Amino acid sequence: MGLEPYKRLEIRSAVMGIPITITEEMIARACRVAPEGRFQWNVSKKNPLLESYTNLLLKGDPTTKLVDMEGNHRMLLKFITDCLF
Repeated sequence: MGLEPYKRLEIRSAVMGIPITITEEMIARACRVAPEGRFQWNVSKKNPLLESYTNLLLKGDPTTKLVDMEGNHRMLLKFITDCLF
């Protein structure tokens, strides 16, 4: 089919005809976290990980709207919601 060989888990897409590849390492680097992350469900509002997320992405204010986020964080959120979900 002309596909590239599988090397690792990645998202492949094309934006305006330009091939784009997003890897777990790239997402981790953009979020400033270790690439071997973890999944947590029903996290307490006092969890230090959630506080770190709020400080980094939402500038310390959990009521921050999407338009108030930094551009690179908005782009990352768009990639995640459009490509992963």
